[in-house]
Amino acid sequence: MWSGFRGKSAADLVYIGTSQAECAINPSIVDASLGTHSYNMATNMQSLACSFDAVKTAFREKNVMRVVLCIDFDILSTNRKDNMQAEQSYYHAKCSTESLPAGMRDSLSYVFDPSVSDSTASITYWFPWIYNRSFHIRTNVEEKIKKAVTDPSGHRDENGYEPTDEVVKQSHFTTKDEAEAWSEKYDLIVPTITDENRRTLSSILTYCSENNIELTVISIPSANTFDIYEYKDYLALTDTVDEICQAAGQHFYNFNLLDEDQLSIPIDGYKDVGHTNSKGAAIFSGFLAEFLKNKSDIH
Repeated sequence: MWSGFRGKSAADLVYIGTSQAECAINPSIVDASLGTHSYNMATNMQSLACSFDAVKTAFREKNVMRVVLCIDFDILSTNRKDNMQAEQSYYHAKCSTESLPAGMRDSLSYVFDPSVSDSTASITYWFPWIYNRSFHIRTNVEEKIKKAVTDPSGHRDENGYEPTDEVVKQSHFTTKDEAEAWSEKYDLIVPTITDENRRTLSSILTYCSENNIELTVISIPSANTFDIYEYKDYLALTDTVDEICQAAGQHFYNFNLLDEDQLSIPIDGYKDVGHTNSKGAAIFSGFLAEFLKNKSDIH
């Protein structure tokens, strides 16, 4: 992600979030509609703390003035200390694509962050093979030797998007209309937001407001959303996130809650229970482009 972002000659719109966004937003489709030059900065299990860093870096390095922040409810419920593998991978990749002084400055800033300094991550960060490794050893070695991609599967394109033709094997998922009855029948996950994530989300909103960055906060459709979350608690957390956004003059748009006549991604548009494939990404990216185009008319 970082080498691609820094290799872009220009960017005026970025997408921030977890692998849900990495798989669901194809910048070339959005750009064709909006005339933008966008880049997908989403990364696997990206914490809100890393999302905040991505926003600041995009603004500082390329003067990016439009940001789409994609909220993953799994991350909202996760403490940073429980997500250190992803955070270390994020910062190691960022710092390895910077000059030596800048990389060292950002590395030290990360390991001495109060939320990190009292954890093992402050030590293991310096040994990336512990937390950031490829299990496709032969392919990995071949690509390192050739300095070229030999298997495009799992790799991003020039705009940071990760395409795939995989299709989920499951044939049915609980729909929004079925969600309440399903929740009454089974004990499901109660989604929450940690105090730390609440503060970080507020900080992102404040930073964008102070720097006149046009921020859009959304949640991307996931096939199994209503299979795993208690429906009423899911709605309550959606309201909570929207209240945090409203306090900064923004709104939260949870696209999981749209009716099918507004947005419909078929089952074969997902590569697994939580991520779209290229077919689903084309549908969602086209929808997102129209949404961003007409956002000012919604409220």
